[in-house]
Amino acid sequence: MDEAGDSTFPNWPELRRLFTYDELVGKVLQGRYEVVRRLGAGGMGVVFLARHVHLDKLFALKIISARYLDEPEIGRRFLLEAQAASKIDHPNVVGITDFGPPEAGPTFFVMEYLEGEDLARTLAREGPLAWPRALHVVTQIARALAAAHQRGVVHRDIKPQNCLRVERDGDPDFIKVLDFGLAKILSGTAKTTWTVGGSPGYIAPEIYRGGRTDHRVDIFALGVVLHTLLLGRLPAQAPSDVELPPHAPVLHGADLPEPLRALIDRATAEDPERRYPSADALIAALADARAALASPSGHVVKDMSARPRERPARRGLLLAASLGGALAVAAVAVSMREASGDAAGPTLVDVTADPSATPAAAKPNDTGAATTVATASPLPAANGPTPAEPLASASGAAAETPPNLPSPGPASASAVPSSPDARPAGAPESATPPAPVLEDMSERTLPKAPVASASSARPPKPLAPFDPAAARARLERRAVDVRACKADSSFRTMTATVRLAGTVTVSPRGQATVALPPGYDVSPCLERLVAGTRFRPSLDGGEFAFTFLL
Repeated sequence: MDEAGDSTFPNWPELRRLFTYDELVGKVLQGRYEVVRRLGAGGMGVVFLARHVHLDKLFALKIISARYLDEPEIGRRFLLEAQAASKIDHPNVVGITDFGPPEAGPTFFVMEYLEGEDLARTLAREGPLAWPRALHVVTQIARALAAAHQRGVVHRDIKPQNCLRVERDGDPDFIKVLDFGLAKILSGTAKTTWTVGGSPGYIAPEIYRGGRTDHRVDIFALGVVLHTLLLGRLPAQAPSDVELPPHAPVLHGADLPEPLRALIDRATAEDPERRYPSADALIAALADARAALASPSGHVVKDMSARPRERPARRGLLLAASLGGALAVAAVAVSMREASGDAAGPTLVDVTADPSATPAAAKPNDTGAATTVATASPLPAANGPTPAEPLASASGAAAETPPNLPSPGPASASAVPSSPDARPAGAPESATPPAPVLEDMSERTLPKAPVASASSARPPKPLAPFDPAAARARLERRAVDVRACKADSSFRTMTATVRLAGTVTVSPRGQATVALPPGYDVSPCLERLVAGTRFRPSLDGGEFAFTFLL
């Protein structure tokens, strides 16, 4: 088969050159590094496992790719990687121990050999990480960057693939930052313009624009790494864009606690001036977020952020007012009934008063008359009976009972004799009159007390699921505002329609945010437009893809 014409392997001859160094296996480079086997290939070189013949110790040997053998500028940049990394002496940075100049053979440098897996493979195997674990990992990367920035070295390619998890001192998530292949040693003036480098999704917007760049490009990339560790995808990706393990949950930005959302938003701000000014400042922010989330109220903020707080309190207040009004009306009704001579109703007794002062009528008696103890006593009305003397004025009203109405029965608090001296005249001493059968006429003669409606205490109707089509249509109606954003951006001179794809995330309360490709000066205007659009509240919120036509 003609390799050059094989469409299955585009650029096959060039790709095959990556493997030409396999002939080095078993050979000894510069008299001290025996090549054991090939470990992998990076953007600029091939990595081999090598054994130092004098120290009998394993190392990782990175040799420049064969495709760059005839390009001296790439060779110089390759050695720049070794020089930059060797200046950083930090536990979370892979150590560079030796290098071989091109004059003595293939250009290479020697690193400590590490066994582990990079964060990209961890995400593919486990899915999103819990926030304590993600903060532990990102804090270590930030410490490595702080050490590098102090020595004038910027990584410029921070991503999960360049962060290796190894086990160290019982910590299975000990991080080693690899591959300073795009690092640049900053000059004293720092006026040079860098070429676009790095990995898509992690590149800071100012690199796309070709302007001045500094160490804050690493701050941006690390903020994206934290987002990726927590959600399993890049900020501009939708859940359908990535394939997570079957057991992994599908999370959205709204699922993150507020301290983490605020931290990611600032670290990945489009304007470098709005980001954390240094890796040390980012480390402090990570510690603050951990402390806030570890506090007892740390999760309450996240759980209650999408729920209305005023309505339940108002419903409880209205229900309490209704019940209080019902009790007050019932008390007034009983008082009126006893005053009119209808003694068949129950007697209200204030249980909050001194038990020793409770009238005898409040206790069971041998006449068989039933008494009812109220569970709550209403406040006395003006010029009315006091709680210590409940309904005492009923006895005075009983003397003026009309002749066609029966006299108050023994169930009344004022009619029940409390001592032998109070026995009616002419009644035999030993005879006890039978308990009269009294009919409670309150249901027919008095208006019913208002009862709190059962619907007032019923929970609100559950919200409908998120409707992405309706949300998209709501945003499409703001086409005029989108065109206004174009008029204030660098696209204003373009007559053709510009398409800018983004992902809109809507919270259960109807508040929305948008993730757009980095590097466009129109993005802040579109972000404000989406944030100012009120979407319909839904059960769990959701997200949808949206293309802005500028």
